[in-house]
This record gives sequence, C-alpha cells and structure tokens, in this order.
Amino acid sequence: MKKVLLLGASGFIGQGVYKILRQEQDLRVTRHSRSPKAGFAVCEVGSTAFIELVKDHDFSGRADPSLMPSMPANAGKPAASVS
Repeated sequence: MKKVLLLGASGFIGQGVYKILRQEQDLRVTRHSRSPKAGFAVCEVGSTAFIELVKDHDFSGRADPSLMPSMPANAGKPAASVS
C-alpha cells in the first residue's frame, strides 16, 4: 500500500482531492493541516515533525492553489500568427 501526504487538505480543493484519493484501495492518505483539525496530521511546514511526516510517505502533494506559481498573462491564449 502506498502512503500519500496531502497538504492543503482542509481547503475546498483539498477536500475534493481527498474524497477522490480515499476511494483508491491501494492508497493510505494522510491529510495535513497547519491548524488543529480532527483526523489531520498537524505541524508547521519545515518543522522537524513535518520533515519526518514527509519521509514517512511515498508521495506528497499540495492541494492549495494559492501556493502554486501564478500563470503568465497570456496563458491559455493562442499564439499570435506571424505573416
């Protein structure tokens, strides 16, 4: 069984990602939060406890879109044609 650490699991997107991942029978999903919540691993990112938590899992990922890099202004727009 693979162990997945889901960062940002208490947010709107994280809750949806968790609902999908927990349906997979070959995954054990640990939800992480920086503030106390029932059923979540709680520790500050970068702390010794957090580093150990990451090491104990096969995969980790974040579900918080505010932590993702911003997209360029022209992202998703077709490139201008050159004549």
